[in-house]
Amino acid sequence: MYIQGLLADVATRLPMEERRVIVQEWSTTMPAVVAAIIRSFPQSDLAGLLPTLIELDGTLTSGAAVPASQVDDREARENRTDAARLADEVTLALGRSADRRAKEHLRVTFAETTERRDMIVRALAQTPAADDWPRLVEGLKSADPAVSRASVEALLRLETKPTDATPFRLLITAAQRLGDAGGVLAVRLHNQWAGLELPTTREQLGKSFEAQKDWFHQTFPGETLAADSAAAPAHHHWKFEEILAYVTQNNRGRNGKVLRGRKLFEQSTCIKCHRFEGTGSGIGPDLTTLGKRFKREDILTAVYFPSREINDQYKSVLIELNNGVVLTAMLAGQNKDETTLLLPDGSERKVANSEIATTQTSKTSIMPDAALNEYELDQIADLLAFLESGEEKGPQTQK
Repeated sequence: MYIQGLLADVATRLPMEERRVIVQEWSTTMPAVVAAIIRSFPQSDLAGLLPTLIELDGTLTSGAAVPASQVDDREARENRTDAARLADEVTLALGRSADRRAKEHLRVTFAETTERRDMIVRALAQTPAADDWPRLVEGLKSADPAVSRASVEALLRLETKPTDATPFRLLITAAQRLGDAGGVLAVRLHNQWAGLELPTTREQLGKSFEAQKDWFHQTFPGETLAADSAAAPAHHHWKFEEILAYVTQNNRGRNGKVLRGRKLFEQSTCIKCHRFEGTGSGIGPDLTTLGKRFKREDILTAVYFPSREINDQYKSVLIELNNGVVLTAMLAGQNKDETTLLLPDGSERKVANSEIATTQTSKTSIMPDAALNEYELDQIADLLAFLESGEEKGPQTQK
């Protein structure tokens, strides 16, 4: 994070024309430097860079299709990960652009690929347009809280309202999944869509969630909600006991495939918050020696119940802004003018202190509760095998 901050500071000091040249000749520069340069461009200067960004987005996206787990050389794996992060920064820049060509490019990419949809939703949410309403609604399905929260924030800025059950179903499920990290905002969106006056305070969230479900069943008789189930709102709803039995008693479950697990780790949001053998981010704990320090059941418990026990070093805060937006983040720095936050997706956000209404310690981990719900049991076994495989290789693996 220190290096990222340093690069960002250097980028803003460069003349605009020099920044533009660095991006246009991106292949000759370190990906992290190019990403910092792109991030430094104000919206008004992105138009002249648009052809390069679109070309770069296509090149990086196709290159990212080769998972780092299939690359044997450590340096090559790390370079590939840096390229994937650069691809994210390019996508976000396209979303910031006011040029219609940038939006059209993102919409086409959204339709053609599923792997990049979360990042495209985040990009489109920065400057939401009515044409992107269906994509933002789809973003409510994301297991990544940063994406579903960004979708809610963007939809609040649009006047479009749903007429059928599906958007409301997605919103109600997202509201309960976000909890005190964004549930208030989701209830406000429900009020906006349906003309309701449900309570919009954290203290009354439980009451509002129940009222949302009651309203849904009265308005759409015969329709069902994932939130009606006590299981997690993602796809498979594995019980903890089911996973534990599989990974400790089943032969396939006990012998997960490390390379497959590495691929899952790198394709998920895990790598944006955790380091493993020197690769990844340092927002959360370094996982390199996890397998040597904890039993398999303990590792599974920490992943499945991330908020059960939170180390003081990694406790997050709830920041409510004056406009009602609630952010769950970790404090990265603060001065008399602004506060720097580390968000759940690994990105950094600076907020003016004058925009902050309240700040309090969160009882919820910044790690998503539904982290395993999108996986099959054999994939969970592979992920655990990978997490247990780490080898500490010197100072470079330390934060």
